[in-house]
Amino acid sequence: MPLYRFANLTFFGVLLAASLIVSSCSNFSNNSTDAKYAESLEMYKEAKSTTEKISVIQNGVFMAVDNSGSMQTARTDAPKISHVLTVLDLLSRTGGNFAISNICSQSNKPLLRLTLSPPPSLSKDISKRLDELSNDDTKAEEETEEKPRKNPFEVKKKKKEFKEKMPKVLEEIRELEKQFEENYKKNRALVKGFQPKLKKILNQPRDCQFTDIKSSINRANLFLNEPNTSETKNIRKFAVFITDGQHEVEPKNSKQATKIQIKKEHIFLVNGSSDIGIFSSIPHKRFEAPSPAFKVLVDLMGKKEDENTQQS
Repeated sequence: MPLYRFANLTFFGVLLAASLIVSSCSNFSNNSTDAKYAESLEMYKEAKSTTEKISVIQNGVFMAVDNSGSMQTARTDAPKISHVLTVLDLLSRTGGNFAISNICSQSNKPLLRLTLSPPPSLSKDISKRLDELSNDDTKAEEETEEKPRKNPFEVKKKKKEFKEKMPKVLEEIRELEKQFEENYKKNRALVKGFQPKLKKILNQPRDCQFTDIKSSINRANLFLNEPNTSETKNIRKFAVFITDGQHEVEPKNSKQATKIQIKKEHIFLVNGSSDIGIFSSIPHKRFEAPSPAFKVLVDLMGKKEDENTQQS
């Protein structure tokens, strides 16, 4: 074979080998980059899930239990401490205020109260940075819908930025989650110390001679509309009345309030009888027994939407 042909073959052979090496290195680099990007996507999912968990709205809950003798014939079960503890457990996560009293011959008495601190809130800065990192790969609605083609260089730039920033954002969110759980534990300790007083008020016999419901409603309005000293303005308010609704204290037609100053959807009446007394003129949700009432209450307290925020 002539030398020049051999030289040409050798030259092309070297080029082919070099091309294969470069291609192999490029594939290795791309695979490594894709792995890091996939890892960053998992970080994003964790961050979104955690922010959903720790983004809560505070709650205020008032509860009144009728201990008048007429409740013995009202065919309505008394609440159990287990019912109330489901509320206090959720309040331990969201933060807020709880108050309870007995409806008796004279209901205008100080409430038994518990204040639970709210968890640290998710800063607007972290939320903004997380939203800015959102892309087509992070969106759940990425179905079969055809998307417009994008500049590949811009996509590559965005992916690089995503991989660089995501670990830092997740680290900050994990720290907030840790603080959230620590706050929950502290609140749970307060609930545990509160339980003896709660049991005492729930175990009162139904032997009051008369029923003073209007004074109880006045106390509810005072409690639920106290000025909010918290940084959080969004506080939902609920009132739970377990009563036959028969106001019997003179003067029966007094100017005391018969309106509960919160959203009507957040007023709960537990009354299994056919007569609900003064609650016939008060909008409310009605329940036959405490169990379903507290189940719905806890569900509403745990809602995330701002539209459920209390409006007086």
